[in-house]
Amino acid sequence: MTDPTPLFLVGVGRSGTTALAELFAEHERVVMGMERFKYLWGAARLDELTREKLQPAAFFDFDDGLTNVRPDVHQRWHDYYAKQHDRFENAAYVGDKMTLARFDRLWEAMPDARFVCIVRSPVEVARSWDVRAGRTDDPNWPAHLDRRRGIEAWNTGNLKIRRAARQHPELVTVVEYADLFGDPTGRAVRAVMERLGLEVTPAVEAAFAEAHETYTGKVRTQHGEVPREVRRFVRQHVTPDLWRHLRKLAV
Repeated sequence: MTDPTPLFLVGVGRSGTTALAELFAEHERVVMGMERFKYLWGAARLDELTREKLQPAAFFDFDDGLTNVRPDVHQRWHDYYAKQHDRFENAAYVGDKMTLARFDRLWEAMPDARFVCIVRSPVEVARSWDVRAGRTDDPNWPAHLDRRRGIEAWNTGNLKIRRAARQHPELVTVVEYADLFGDPTGRAVRAVMERLGLEVTPAVEAAFAEAHETYTGKVRTQHGEVPREVRRFVRQHVTPDLWRHLRKLAV
């Protein structure tokens, strides 16, 4: 077994990071965590996220208490990690999906780490944060995490993504959410995989087809027309020109 290259999937919350991770998790040469090291993302513990954590003994030791997305909490994650475990020996990439952008500190520990960053329209992100905050049956998303906090996160996270993609284009790939999942041809999927030297396998094609169907049949329908007050709020608080720059960086 060769030493796999670290790979991190990064995006602001409600930008499609989970769907992106599930897509990569279907590739036979990728082992992808689902916020596997969530409790190391903060500045105080980020130095603990080293290459050793991406070795099998540490990666599948969920007694470490570093995430709440564990195989024992839901059958979905049990099945997910069983599949990741089975392909570890032949993996070209091993990593995690993150909703905080932590480029420089991770490059200090792993200079060859690759990043795929998913970006989404600030209007859609603001709307999605509002929808999630308004659900009374969702204990994992407090009501105060509405569009205000969403746009704060969008500005902060995407400024870091833009800077990293400009400074290290050989290590950072940017993909746009609607282009990735909304295009039935899968052009962006092929472009991302090509940047990483990976083929688009039948399993990835099947996963993309399912994600595309979900996007076109559910995501668009659920969010519908964005309320006028949300659009107005975004115009007033979003970092000027950032969305335009991000779209230009996307594959």
